Amino acid sequence: MTLWWRKSQCMPNYVTQAHFDQTVEKLITRDEFRSSLSDLRHDLMTKMDSMTIILQRLDQERVFTVEWIRQVESDIEMLKKHLSLA
Repeated sequence: MTLWWRKSQCMPNYVTQAHFDQTVEKLITRDEFRSSLSDLRHDLMTKMDSMTIILQRLDQERVFTVEWIRQVESDIEMLKKHLSLA
C-alpha cells in the first residue's frame, strides 16, 4: 500500500479526510445498535405472533370442515336407512 503524507499524518492514498469524515458520520454507537436490534426483534416477534394466529385459525377451520363433512355423511346415511335406499 502506498502512503502519502498529509499534514504530517500517514494515510493510505485511497482514503481522504472527507471520505473518512463521511464514514465516521455513518457509524452508530453500541447503544443505538442495540436499540435498533431490539426494535427489529420486536417487529419480528409481532409478525411471528400474527402468523401463528393465522395458522391456528386455519387449523381450526380444517378441523371444523372435517367434522362438518362427517356430520353430513352421517346425515346422508341416516336418510338412506330411513328411506330404505341402502
